[in-house]
Amino acid sequence: MSRFDIDFVDKNNEREMLALRLEKLTNTIAERMYRESADAGDFLFCDGEFDLSRPEEGQWTPFGKDDFWGKREQYCRFKQQVTIPEKFDGKTVVYDLTPYPDTAWNTNAEQFIIYVNGKMVQAIDHNHTYIFLGDPAKAGEKFDILFSAYCDDWSYRGPVRLRATLKVLDKELRSLYFDFAV
Repeated sequence: MSRFDIDFVDKNNEREMLALRLEKLTNTIAERMYRESADAGDFLFCDGEFDLSRPEEGQWTPFGKDDFWGKREQYCRFKQQVTIPEKFDGKTVVYDLTPYPDTAWNTNAEQFIIYVNGKMVQAIDHNHTYIFLGDPAKAGEKFDILFSAYCDDWSYRGPVRLRATLKVLDKELRSLYFDFAV
């Protein structure tokens, strides 16, 4: 965390302590940004690169929460259909993706490009792990999600799992988080 150019009266290392306090506060806010969550379910998997005009082509196989993917220089695709649960009706819902369900993302982790209902939405990486599905969301609304994944040679750490979660986002806490983080 950064140091501050603020004159402090005491000599008890207050400059470093302020940075540590802000970091702890930011982490606490991040833990509370999501009010509710629901597993988005399993995927279908297809190995290899694809033509953007024909994303459905290829051999699709089931891919569950205990399956692994990823090898050096691998291109592949995943798809799934998600439905907004009744309990999320009228709330801000995000689709959160992680290749490491048990640990935090690494800065040089796998990269994804995500498509929702056939439209490219954004890239997914360690800094951008989710997309908005509804603000407000409508219960029962369905989304066809497809993403292109790439695992490069340089940052390869071995095969990984993949999970997606629907989460209710508290927008005020999110805003506060970014205020403190910046």
